[in-house]
Amino acid sequence: MSTQQFLVLRKNLSSSFHFRSIVPKDLQNHFGQREFHISLKSSSLRYSKSLSMRLYGITQRLYEQVRSGEMKELTVSDIKEILRVEVRKSILHVHHVEEGTNLFVESKILQSVTKISEQEEKFNQRLQTDLKSVQKDVERDLEKILLSQGYDVIKESVPFKRLRRWVIDLRKMRYQWKKDILLDRDKSEEEWDNEFLRQVEKTFKLGLDVPSESSPPSQPVKVLNDDSDTIPLVDENQRLISELIEEYLSERRTLLENGKVRNKTIEGDETSLTFFMEIIGDRRVSELNQKHGRDFRETLRKLPPRRKTHDNYKFKSTQEIVDMKLPSSKTMSPRTINQNYIQKCSSWMKWCIDLGYYEGVNIFRGKTVKGETNISVDEKQFNDNELFQIFDPKNYLDETINRGSHIRFPVYWIPILGLFTGCRLNELCQLHVSDVKPVDKLWCLDINSDSPDKSIKNPTSRRVIPLSQTLIDLGFIKYVQSLENKGTKRIFPELTLGKNGYSRNISRFFNVKYLSEKLGLKKKGKNFHSFRHSLTNHLKQKGINENYVDELTGHKWNTMTFGTYSQKYEPKVLMKECVSKIDFKLDFESLKVSDWEEMLKRPIQKRGVTTRTSEIDTLVKVLRGKKDNKGNPMSLRKISEVLNKEYGFKVSHDTVRRILSKG
Repeated sequence: MSTQQFLVLRKNLSSSFHFRSIVPKDLQNHFGQREFHISLKSSSLRYSKSLSMRLYGITQRLYEQVRSGEMKELTVSDIKEILRVEVRKSILHVHHVEEGTNLFVESKILQSVTKISEQEEKFNQRLQTDLKSVQKDVERDLEKILLSQGYDVIKESVPFKRLRRWVIDLRKMRYQWKKDILLDRDKSEEEWDNEFLRQVEKTFKLGLDVPSESSPPSQPVKVLNDDSDTIPLVDENQRLISELIEEYLSERRTLLENGKVRNKTIEGDETSLTFFMEIIGDRRVSELNQKHGRDFRETLRKLPPRRKTHDNYKFKSTQEIVDMKLPSSKTMSPRTINQNYIQKCSSWMKWCIDLGYYEGVNIFRGKTVKGETNISVDEKQFNDNELFQIFDPKNYLDETINRGSHIRFPVYWIPILGLFTGCRLNELCQLHVSDVKPVDKLWCLDINSDSPDKSIKNPTSRRVIPLSQTLIDLGFIKYVQSLENKGTKRIFPELTLGKNGYSRNISRFFNVKYLSEKLGLKKKGKNFHSFRHSLTNHLKQKGINENYVDELTGHKWNTMTFGTYSQKYEPKVLMKECVSKIDFKLDFESLKVSDWEEMLKRPIQKRGVTTRTSEIDTLVKVLRGKKDNKGNPMSLRKISEVLNKEYGFKVSHDTVRRILSKG
């Protein structure tokens, strides 16, 4: 038991310490107050700690006697007077010791209590400032014990972490147990051992066979009680939300290193949890309740999407945005709230409960927002007319390979690959030349995470799928082979690696520049991912078995038999039963390139495929209006250099020239 709960620090060096007693909740009505203080008549921290320990034991005995009815007329004033007597006796004792006239055995006891208290305080301090080192020490001891008993040790498992926490709690209980023995020497060693075992069983519920108490409890100090005003024994239950969020994210990052989750997922976890802490404050995890979960949900319902980047909201606080009382049409959808915030916070809360950091019901359970959470199937996929517009030769070639020095090989191939394979955007963007290979005389794509720059959504995403004949006819294999002859490692080397893979620039181009601005097709639910839905629906309408479609697109099978106890389909089976049936009736013949080797000799945009957005256009014109030291307009090369160094836009001076020439 830490002295911090009953020792009040003095205001200055000359003032005395005070003893504080927190009245148990069940006795607060009886005494008419929550706590009281008395002066210890000393400015010595060492002495005050020892004395406050003794006074704490006395108050606990008195509270028990009030509960039992033995001293039901006892008042706070009576308790204070009893404690003041103990303070005066202690002062006299100290004087005797100093003068050497009466060496009480009590002095040695106080010294021992003080020493144990100092050890306890040091241990508690380590828990506060360096918890990880304490945990590592405990883990080493546990590992030795478990291995000696023939148990397997899995340090990342929930049972091991729970056991680690119990050991830490036992160490804290040991300090208090020692002080209890010293402060009340009327019990035998056996009685104290039994008392300790009873307390262990009460705390951890291990099923220990311990003797029952023969008499009403009269212990000087209760290691645990049910009063919310006292500090619980388990410090880990009192840890701050920020600490547990960081520990949770640290474990999640370990999964990231092992390829079990994506970086995007970790960032989403961090965003949602940080925002939760922003809303309810950084408090002890034990203080969380259902109201905090409701408040968080209601706040989310009043906020718009992209509030951190949208010009109307990015400079406003959360409360300022809430006060704007936005209509529901401008706030986040139920799906966004549930998937991006509530579910992620709920996973963290479950982790806290599993590891014993929180005792109670998950505060996010039942807090999902009701309403339409899904876009209709029709809205998610491209219809025939939309696909015709997307792959119209004039539109498509103008934005891809017919752009002078800016050859856009990624934006030429990736949408076509997306339509015929159903692959996710980043699965295509991250492809290596070695991922295109023949299997059973069929050209295939190997979707994997076999290098540090690759990632997949889940284990079922790892697959080998055959390429449609349409892709081969368009020259995809020739294109890849030309790259291989040049010694190029990646299929789309123009794309740069970002936090969430290689897909950022392609996503920006296709969803914004091409679909929305050029074709006017950017509607709710329409984006690159719509190719997956389009292919799935296309195959469904042809009567293709859903297991083949799931295998092609990297979805988990619904049945135990196929999903757990069988291997993936061989490429030749997928080709025969599924891929060969793909036929969108579009004019892909007009999109052919006659000579990919010759095309690859032309200069390409080396640093991503970022289009000339309005922001870049504006910056170029502004910079052109500035003067150099000689009073001349800034040169094209200088503008390109400034855009690169100060704004992060990789724009050549040729591009700058074209922007200026178009006014």
